[in-house]
Amino acid sequence: MAARESILVTGGAGYVGSHFARAAHESGSRVVVLDDLSAGTTPVLDEAIVFVHGDIADRALVKRVIHEHRVTSCA
Repeated sequence: MAARESILVTGGAGYVGSHFARAAHESGSRVVVLDDLSAGTTPVLDEAIVFVHGDIADRALVKRVIHEHRVTSCA
């Protein structure tokens, strides 16, 4: 069985990002959302979607998230 794609969705707490995250999850991808919540609140996401509170400008955090969740693509 092939490994599932793992997608990092930045801004996934926003309207568009949360819809994209749900659609990616429903299509079979593992999804990790990274958002600083500067324009909203924690989105209501499927519990299988990982939510990380943080800033995309934090390089160390982004590298850690990519490594820990074996991210293969970003959106």
